Amino acid sequence: MGTFSNTGSIIAQSSDPGATGAGAIWSDTDAKTTYRRDDCNSGWDVIFPYSPGSAVVSHSSSICDYSTPSSASATSTHATKVMDLIDSTVDATHELRTDNCTNLAGEKAETACSSMIGNTVKRFESYLEREGSPGGTAYARVYDSCDTLQATIGSKTANCIATGGEKVIFTDLSQTYSLTENDRVVIEFACSTSGLCNNIKVGRDTCNGFDGTNSVWTFGVTGAWDDTTTTNDQIMAINDFCAPNAINCNTSKSWISNCEANPTLTVDMGAATFIAGVAVHLDRTNTTETEFQIQVGDGSTWETMRTVTVSDLTDDTWEFRRINIRHQDQVRIRGSSGSSVRLAINEVKVYTRTSDQILDDLGLVVISSTDTTLADDGT
Repeated sequence: MGTFSNTGSIIAQSSDPGATGAGAIWSDTDAKTTYRRDDCNSGWDVIFPYSPGSAVVSHSSSICDYSTPSSASATSTHATKVMDLIDSTVDATHELRTDNCTNLAGEKAETACSSMIGNTVKRFESYLEREGSPGGTAYARVYDSCDTLQATIGSKTANCIATGGEKVIFTDLSQTYSLTENDRVVIEFACSTSGLCNNIKVGRDTCNGFDGTNSVWTFGVTGAWDDTTTTNDQIMAINDFCAPNAINCNTSKSWISNCEANPTLTVDMGAATFIAGVAVHLDRTNTTETEFQIQVGDGSTWETMRTVTVSDLTDDTWEFRRINIRHQDQVRIRGSSGSSVRLAINEVKVYTRTSDQILDDLGLVVISSTDTTLADDGT
């Protein structure tokens, strides 16, 4: 009998998978026995029995052997509020308008000596109010000290802003521009409708500067930054803890969840592959979760492969966990204590194997598809 597979089909389960194709390999997880489907595809031949605990697949503790997922998502992303601009009421002293329909009007904040420097603004919340029927678009933008546009965080059609005022959220999680000294963040409006009664207003406070160095640089408006949280906040948040940080090959950047039950990071390999292990680089300093599960699945159905106690892991260090091989495209790290906690992960990588590599791990002969000199049993 030749112990080889000519189909590359490898199944690990307790029940007989049936006529899966001549040469398929079935690992009976109950009987602890490995079978090969006979050449007539009519039954199973025993290859060898194995005992629990014996290594049947390769395991690596070298991060170079692990693959970087193609995308990542999470149940939540912790956003650090850096500064906000508030006002419980808006009035004509800080309208954004263009009398001649050509001039830009905006409110900008300097970041000299600010904690924002070196970070990226990916979310901006502003309290805006519309008066009349202003044409044009309001933008949340970043300018450098020379007034060169560096980033647009989002936009809002001016005439769609509520006349009674509303919180407008501008978001662009793909932003990569890092703020430098004297950059300015702005609500900018270029009105295309003439008349002073057609404008938008921006909520702001006039006292309590945020950190003593941030000031407001304005076109036609006045105000100062404040660190008080109220309903009408204008917030510049550094969403620098988003899910893609966990797959950017940079362990100095992390994904951090909000405090929630079962915080979860999901990574996608881009296509189904044989997954044999997961490497996690945990940020224990910012993690309050005590336990997490390593799961694999297709996005709708998930199977728990390992359960890990956080206290067993070393902060900012690669930790390698072998799992039973599954042919799936997604892996997720799911907080499982059930408490409202935070999970922080610097990086996740996945150990994948090809069919031939698994056969080699099992000690089986991998048959060449082009070598005409092989014997009948493939050797």
